[in-house]
Amino acid sequence: MSAGLTGDMTLPELEPPTDDNRTIQVPIDSKLIIIDAKSQATLLRIAVTGNLPAGKYQAKTEYWSLRDELPGSWFEMSLFSSGFKNAPGSGGYEDEIDEFIGDGPVLAAPQEAPPSAWVQGVYKPKAPKRVLLWAEDPDAQQGLVTRYSPRIGLLLERDDVGALVRIVWYKTYRPDNGLVFGRIPSQMSFQVALDGRQAPTTDPVHIDPDATWYFHKSP
Repeated sequence: MSAGLTGDMTLPELEPPTDDNRTIQVPIDSKLIIIDAKSQATLLRIAVTGNLPAGKYQAKTEYWSLRDELPGSWFEMSLFSSGFKNAPGSGGYEDEIDEFIGDGPVLAAPQEAPPSAWVQGVYKPKAPKRVLLWAEDPDAQQGLVTRYSPRIGLLLERDDVGALVRIVWYKTYRPDNGLVFGRIPSQMSFQVALDGRQAPTTDPVHIDPDATWYFHKSP
């Protein structure tokens, strides 16, 4: 089943994507919103800083905010990206991040990682709540990668009360620059990884059994 959106949807606080959002890794200095493709409820908000942080926010860091309880055992979600309205490093920049990610726990993760940080194999989840999602790899869709599986994985780990404690990305090759994406589109669609019995699984072999998987996890 393909993931997608039905009906009209308005995403407040997000500006239309620009060419910069689509052609640079990241997106640097951008806001990302992830919604439940069925209910259109906002599940996650992610603020990504660039070289000019402001106030309490660090440079080149992703700030993940879980805004709603994840749906049941199976769901689809879609990601949309947009730039900030305020200039990076300005006073309004910090306020805009505050307003965007909202109150509650926030998981901070480095936006960049060296290639050596990508480990071949399968990550063993440690948190009590976890879900593995997969999507078409934007790098493959845009012709940046042609000799590997066109799929990627995203594992979300949560604690007993549902707070996000770790994110793990999967790719079918070790990126030369260590980045998750060479380019990121303005939209992406994810769905839950299922095993042969159609039950949710955290093993990426069920995303593509013929691929060699590499993972990178947040601290």
